[in-house]
Amino acid sequence: MPESSVKNLSIYQKLLNNRPSPGTAVPDVFHSNLSRSVYSCPNCFSTSALSDPCNYINVLDIPKYGRIPVPQDADNSLPSRWLSDLRYTISTPLPHQYPNVSKKILSTERVRVVMEDVAGIEGLSITAIRKRATIIVNQMKAKISKIICKTIAYILFKVFRRIMSHLLVCPAQMEAVKRADKSGIPLVYLPLHRSHLDYLLITWTVWHWGIQLPHIASGDNLNLSGLGWVLRGAGAFFIRRRIGDEPAAAVDMLYRTILNSYMCEILRQKMPLEFFLEGTRSRFGKTLLPKNGLISSIVEAVQQVPVSFTYEQLAEDMFFEELMGKQKTRESVWGSVKGMWRSIGIGRCGAVRMHFGAPVLLSEYLKKLRSVYVNGSEQFSLNSKDDGCSYRELLPWHQGNPDSSLIRAIGSHVVYDAQLQASVSICSVVSTLLLCKYECPGRLQSLRADLRWFCDYLVYRGFDVLGWVNGEVTSEQLTLQRVLPILESSLLMDDNSFEVRACHVEILRLAYYKNAILPALSLTAVVALAFLSHRSAGQISDHLVIETSLLLCDLLQFEMIFCKPCENLKEKIAKEVDDLNTDCVNQFRVEVVLENNNSKVVSGEAENKLRFFANIIKPFLYSLYLMTDYLLSLQKPFEGRGIF
Repeated sequence: MPESSVKNLSIYQKLLNNRPSPGTAVPDVFHSNLSRSVYSCPNCFSTSALSDPCNYINVLDIPKYGRIPVPQDADNSLPSRWLSDLRYTISTPLPHQYPNVSKKILSTERVRVVMEDVAGIEGLSITAIRKRATIIVNQMKAKISKIICKTIAYILFKVFRRIMSHLLVCPAQMEAVKRADKSGIPLVYLPLHRSHLDYLLITWTVWHWGIQLPHIASGDNLNLSGLGWVLRGAGAFFIRRRIGDEPAAAVDMLYRTILNSYMCEILRQKMPLEFFLEGTRSRFGKTLLPKNGLISSIVEAVQQVPVSFTYEQLAEDMFFEELMGKQKTRESVWGSVKGMWRSIGIGRCGAVRMHFGAPVLLSEYLKKLRSVYVNGSEQFSLNSKDDGCSYRELLPWHQGNPDSSLIRAIGSHVVYDAQLQASVSICSVVSTLLLCKYECPGRLQSLRADLRWFCDYLVYRGFDVLGWVNGEVTSEQLTLQRVLPILESSLLMDDNSFEVRACHVEILRLAYYKNAILPALSLTAVVALAFLSHRSAGQISDHLVIETSLLLCDLLQFEMIFCKPCENLKEKIAKEVDDLNTDCVNQFRVEVVLENNNSKVVSGEAENKLRFFANIIKPFLYSLYLMTDYLLSLQKPFEGRGIF
């Protein structure tokens, strides 16, 4: 083993050992129940995972041990904690250069041609169009400053320790990203978006490993007075959320071309990019469908790194006012400061995990998915309509690209992989139990038993649960002690019993946490609902369950991704049905009737468990039904925005 690897292993071992002792009543948030550390699609790549240990370390503790790589002698005494953050920030370098590429944009051939075309269309001089283009570039560009980055890095040590108890990353994942960064092929981080903290978490974390800092594509709603220049210094460049108020105005050739050229120039300089593929923070706690961009002409020249986050609790509010129908308030510096101030000092986020997927060439995705299409394989249909008005569709994207459907497939694939690698928080597990099983008051003893069964089931299905140690006798007691204070406002409790508080805001809070479980159980929930929808018929055939499940997936295709584009959805559903007949028979107790039609009768206990899973997706179908019923009741045709 190389000497550097031994050094890194020693510091990681010290960090892994810096955890509560067995006698301390705190869940082991460092533990992972998975044997793999870095995941990538086994269908598209020959190496689907790294088998390195995948336990986590707390990045907030790194200054106590010195910089990375570790000191020459791993047995030396640890450095003093006195001013450890300051000393670590000063001693940890930013070794890479970040040239300002904005000066080259207006001189590119493509931008010059478009400026001439726009001047001809609008009847203006080239000078006037150039001034407009200069304004666009100045409003957009990032300007990474090492002084600003170092200052922010030191401040974030203090802020993160006040907001969260742990910031957990897997060393094996970071080493994989570091190797990819050294390959000379630029990285594109594609994180799922949960919080405003996401913008800085990736940049701050890769700094510890000496990886290049990314340029971050941000909405111009964050380009606030006094805050915008700080974010620019940390790598953010700002993109308009809308181009004009009318759909026709969205086809702004000049802006699109400048944005495309700016991002391509960043990658040409071999600097990383960071782009939130969902485009906005999720209002519902579930993963959003991808808004495709950044994957077209540059698709074969970058390595993509899916990134996901697991928050025990979000730092900011959960869009309750928007979900209750109130108008969205425009973000401001004062509002951001107030939101951050409310979070500081209370450890609101609890433990936070970051998950970095295996860096892979996007061209490999394209090659595999093209072979799927060429071979005529039956794959998951991608019928979503592009939104031409959204900035999230502007990034290097060429209308009429013959590979546009493949590019959309890549977007879906990346999002699916990102959500698949994320851990499930205990808040999500308990919230799912509360909403999907305990419609009536329950007892804490029953909740503990259900918590153990549910966590073990998720681990059995290949998903990690933050804070859960599979097989440990006291896990459910420790995790309940940790999660109940977070959900305290949503529950009415006495010594031995509880019930969910009948309040819209609290139901929304629990639903937000519950929806994070969808990547793990969406297809299970669909199949369970298909079973239950035919229970009155007595015996149920596999064929009928599969066809009903396909119908449900089609209805919900704009809410969640049920499989990867390289997979066959019907085959996945058939396997899920088969799991009920084989591996999961002991859990569901489905009584199988061995007849020619391969039918089955659902027993009473099985029906209760199937009903629990089905309740996970029922709210989406209820919402779809209510909206459809409302639209059908309108006295005049639907005319778009403002009809409600």
